[in-house]
Amino acid sequence: SGAVRLIGLSKVKALLNPRHPWFADRQGELDGWRRYQCKEVARPIVAYPNLSLATDRLNPYKLSMKAVQSAMKSLRGLGDVLAENDVRDVKVLDLALTFPGEITEWFMGRNHGFTRESEAEAWKLWREMWRKAVYNGRGKNRTEILPSLEGFLLNGKAGKLGCHANLHLWSTEKPWQAHWHFHVLAVNQSYAEGKFAEVGHYLEGERLEDLKRLWKVRLLGFASKHGIKVPSLKGKALPVVYFQYIDGSDRAKVVHKWQYVNRSPLEDFAIYSNDKPGCPDPPDWLVDYDNRARAYGWFRELKAILGKEVYKALNEDEQVKTCPICGGRMQPAGILANAELVSLADKGALYSLEWVRGSLRSVPLARGDLAFLTDILQAGQGCPGKHIGCALG
Repeated sequence: SGAVRLIGLSKVKALLNPRHPWFADRQGELDGWRRYQCKEVARPIVAYPNLSLATDRLNPYKLSMKAVQSAMKSLRGLGDVLAENDVRDVKVLDLALTFPGEITEWFMGRNHGFTRESEAEAWKLWREMWRKAVYNGRGKNRTEILPSLEGFLLNGKAGKLGCHANLHLWSTEKPWQAHWHFHVLAVNQSYAEGKFAEVGHYLEGERLEDLKRLWKVRLLGFASKHGIKVPSLKGKALPVVYFQYIDGSDRAKVVHKWQYVNRSPLEDFAIYSNDKPGCPDPPDWLVDYDNRARAYGWFRELKAILGKEVYKALNEDEQVKTCPICGGRMQPAGILANAELVSLADKGALYSLEWVRGSLRSVPLARGDLAFLTDILQAGQGCPGKHIGCALG
C-alpha cells in the first residue's frame, strides 16, 4: 500500500496524556486509526485517530476533537454555499478585537470569578457593534455618527456580510491569565436578493485605524455604562486590533484558522503545563468555559441559501470527514491495524501531517514516535471497539 499520513501526531502526543497532575484522572485512550482518501487529492491517504469511549470528557484531546468537528461542519457548509453559487476569488478576513485590561479585570471580578454573566455582557456588546449603527437626532434630523461593524466592512456595498465569531477569555501563551478578545472570520462577499457580490479589501490604508477608533468608541460606551475607568484608552490611545487576509485558495490555511479559533482553552493549558508540570491547576473559569462559535449575517442562512434538497444531499453522511489539504469531503479507506502501522514505519512510508511555520507539511516520524503509537494502541485494546469520531470532523 502507499504512504500514509497520520493527522496531527504532535497534537495527539501533547494532548492525549498531558503531564500535569490535574490531568491524572483525565487521560485518553486510542483504539486505532482509520484511513480516508479525498476525491480531489489523489495522495496522500490520511489516517485519523479513533478515541476510546473510556476517555474522560475533560481530556484535552477529546475536547480538541469535539471543537474541530464543530468547526469543520460550519466550514463545509460555507464551502458548499460558495461552490454552489460559483463564488470565486474568496478572501477570508481574520480579525481579532482585544478588550483593554481594565475591562477584562471588570469581567473577571464579577460573580466571584465565574464568567457567565460577563460573557453575556460581552456578546451583547458584540451584537450591537456588528448590527447597529449609532445615530444622533430623531426623525428627519437623524444622522449616522457611527456605523455598525458590518456596515463599516461593507463600505457602501449593498446586502449583508457573514461572519463567524468566537469570544476567547484566555491568553494563548499564559492560558491561566485572563485575556478577553473576539476572533472574527468573515468572507469578502455580500449577499443580497439571492446573489453574492465581491467586497473589496476591507481594511486598506487608514481603514484599520478607523476600525480601531470604532472599537474604541464602543468600548468607552460600554465602560461608561458600567462605571469602568479605562485610563489605557485616554486621549489618542487606541485598542489592540489584529487582522490578516487569507486567500481562499489556500484551503489548508483556512481549515487551520477555523480550527484554531474554535479550540478549547484546556488545549492551551495542556501544552503550557507539559513544559511546566509544576504550575498551578487551571482556574475554574478556564475549565468551565465552552468556546462556542456564533454565526452572524448570511452565515446564519447557509441552509436556506443552498435550498433544503441540496443541503440534504450534501449532508447525508453526518460522519463525513474533512480533507485537511483541500477542505473537501473524504471517503473511508479502511482500518489501519497496529501491525500495518509498524510495517509502514519500517518501509519509511508513515508520516505525520503537521502545521509547520504557516503551511501543512508531511513530517517524517521522529525517534520514539512509533513506540508511542504502539504503546497507546496496546493500552486501548481493552476498549470494546467503539470510538468517537476522529480528530478532524
